Amino acid sequence: MNYLDEIEEAKKARLARLQQPPPKRLLPERHSDKCVNLVIGTYRQKLGKRYLPITRDDIFGPSRKTSIVLARDVAIYLTRKTSKMTLPRIGKSFNKTHSSVIYSIAKVEGMMKKSLILKKDIERLLAEVK
Repeated sequence: MNYLDEIEEAKKARLARLQQPPPKRLLPERHSDKCVNLVIGTYRQKLGKRYLPITRDDIFGPSRKTSIVLARDVAIYLTRKTSKMTLPRIGKSFNKTHSSVIYSIAKVEGMMKKSLILKKDIERLLAEVK
């Protein structure tokens, strides 16, 4: 086998790897799923009849509606506080950049300082996640 054959074999191996389906989400990212489910459940309980259905697709999607953004930010905050996931990894699981994750966490912390009701709700959710 000469040098050119080795290059061809490497190209074929790389092409075969690229044609495989992407790997499924890794286990630590399931923690974000748990946080998202808690946030969705809390919205249903809090708003009752006025509940606007927020789905998992909404939270993981690109929507900029205020209610969805708040739910997404709280889920990101809970994920960060209750897991050892890095910021880029959290961002990847929510389809956001790590800088968006930093902004979401800071935003929720600022809102918690202003609203005792929100702070109590988030502390309750933190206790449920842990």
